[in-house]
Amino acid sequence: MKRANISIALLLALITCTMLAGCSSPDATTPETEPSSTPTILPTPTPQDKPAMAQVTPVPAPTPTTYPADGYIAREGVNLRAAPKDGAIVEILGENYPVTVIGLTDGWYHINYEGDVLYASQDLIELGEPPRVHNMRWGKVVIESAQLYKSPDKTDLSEVSLVQDDVVRILREVNGYLHIVYNRNLQRYLEKSAVAYISQDEADLLLPAPTPKPLSDQLGA
Repeated sequence: MKRANISIALLLALITCTMLAGCSSPDATTPETEPSSTPTILPTPTPQDKPAMAQVTPVPAPTPTTYPADGYIAREGVNLRAAPKDGAIVEILGENYPVTVIGLTDGWYHINYEGDVLYASQDLIELGEPPRVHNMRWGKVVIESAQLYKSPDKTDLSEVSLVQDDVVRILREVNGYLHIVYNRNLQRYLEKSAVAYISQDEADLLLPAPTPKPLSDQLGA
């Protein structure tokens, strides 16, 4: 009986030892799992908006003027000269008077005026049709002697006076005075009361007839 108890005790000790050895076996150990590294997703960079380029509108090249061309006087009392710059004054025209431009040299337009080639500063002529009809009219002196003035008052006497029936071209009226052209090349002021308006036909009868010069002669053709 005592041996039986020892045998049972040894068997229990063996079973216990076996169980303890199984628990500590490397094969039964659960392997450690390394934590997975989750990649960090960076935000997609927002592209920077480029500043808009300013739209440049191309400037069209100016259309070259072809001659002859229609034009008109751009202000009152424009001198038409026999030569550019310092040429003698041949005619004086009023604002909006139509002219025919036949050329341009160094800032001076060539004007075909009644068959003559005369010259006017480019700054005083506009190309195209006049915006309104010119105001030039004709008049004749109705008193025995009429003093001319260099300005529309009596403070600046001119060296010229007119006599009865002298014909003048009237450009405009200024403060009771008439801005006139006498003898085609002199512009002065005259008291309005000294002049009566007349028609173009009457002026043609009173004025000496001009002698037209062919345009071909002026151009050297």
